[in-house]
Amino acid sequence: MAGNERQLGRATLATDPRFLRAGAVFTREMAIAAGLPERVAANLELAAEEAGLLIIDQSFEGQRTGSFDIICEYRDGRFIAAFEDQGLPFEWGKAAKSDTSRHSVALLSGFADELRMINLGRDGKRLEFVVHQSSPFLETSFREGGDEDDTEAGDVAPLDTPLELRPAIPERDGIAFARCMYKVYGFTYVETVYFPERVRSLIEKGLLMSFVAVTADGEVVGHQGIKLDSPTARVANICMGAVDPRYRGRRLFEQLKDMAVDAMRQRGLLGVHSEAVSLHPFSQKANFKTGGRETGMLLGHVPRGFTFKDIKDSDIIGEDRQTAVLFYNVLNAPPRRSVHLPARHRQMIERIYSWAGIDRNTATPETGAISALPEAARIDVDVTPAQGSAVIKVIEPGSNLASLLRAQRDELKLGRIEVIYLDIALHWPATPNLVEQAEELGFSFCGIYPEKHEDGDLLRLHYLNNLRIDPTRIVTINEMGKDLLDYTLAESKRVQAQA
Repeated sequence: MAGNERQLGRATLATDPRFLRAGAVFTREMAIAAGLPERVAANLELAAEEAGLLIIDQSFEGQRTGSFDIICEYRDGRFIAAFEDQGLPFEWGKAAKSDTSRHSVALLSGFADELRMINLGRDGKRLEFVVHQSSPFLETSFREGGDEDDTEAGDVAPLDTPLELRPAIPERDGIAFARCMYKVYGFTYVETVYFPERVRSLIEKGLLMSFVAVTADGEVVGHQGIKLDSPTARVANICMGAVDPRYRGRRLFEQLKDMAVDAMRQRGLLGVHSEAVSLHPFSQKANFKTGGRETGMLLGHVPRGFTFKDIKDSDIIGEDRQTAVLFYNVLNAPPRRSVHLPARHRQMIERIYSWAGIDRNTATPETGAISALPEAARIDVDVTPAQGSAVIKVIEPGSNLASLLRAQRDELKLGRIEVIYLDIALHWPATPNLVEQAEELGFSFCGIYPEKHEDGDLLRLHYLNNLRIDPTRIVTINEMGKDLLDYTLAESKRVQAQA
């Protein structure tokens, strides 16, 4: 399929159940024409019918005078069936009780690899079903045994093997990079890395900076990526770090990270976030040596089945979800900002700011801040069923936020989502009250993402859905990491006991 992003087709339907079948057939035929397997297309056909019922029942309260759009898109190796309308906001909890439809996250998330619920403000809302399309490279290079990693366990490349460290060249390094990620993680890493066309598109759009260590014959044996939410983002997320097991012990990870950090600093970025695994200390130490400092502890962040090759005890990673340590590295002087901190967490958050070298002014609590909020809150929800996780982003606070969160939490629990993240901006005067409401629902403290919001910092909380965390398998590298872990575990236990 030509192009990295394009709209394939759009259909506008009246909010009348009689036309839902036509919309479902349109979605299925578009999926088949785009090359998706019959089974996947059939799932999207069902998804279209359910989404249509959801829109009619909840957005238009059964009225037949409205309309909604079905949009089929191709984006970076993914097929997207989206449903947009400008009707009333709806709550998932109410939708699940509908007499005419079974719509719920538990049902809808089974139709695609990702499910996204996006608030478009005055333009309404958008529900996306995202399907990761297969790749000839993925199907033949590994799955059929055509290019399995044939190195023996414990093989070590000669120390004098010349390596070039440089920015990646997508058209030259794409497949070699995918092979490197496979040699390190198997097929357990985020799927994007195994699709060279997706990686290339991200680089071309300015959403990914990629740095590689390459042998003379073009083999990629190390990689470090920098992911941006937009080409104009002020902060980035460091990701896709990997070193071929045969080339470990040469400080390649640190060197590639140094190269990436220098590039971001020259670009004028304020800072970089990263989530380091806690099963071993290597990635945490590399983050620390390049200036990263711990700002949070994400319990159960790494999904089951995530593995490292040739790392001691890595064969047991797949048994449980693993914790990730959140790091932030200040690259350029941050602006002075005021934050509204929950009283219970004020001491820890101020300690995090000091540890990370971030100057913030703790604002005086404002009485009546919660009563000054508009009635309707706005939230966006990204669900990744394959990883068992979801992120709820509070776009605009409102007095009904607690009821929205309760309904969304319950639906995600029914969908067997194990970790539900909640992001709330710290510059809102009502944030301390909103955090208290969230904690009453079982969400607990994770940490902070400096400069992640367009107006400042985000506080992240999480809800653990019957998830067991084994502290004995969490490695930290310094006192701050240990204290953050102890604090996060204690808060999780406290909140779960009262919820």
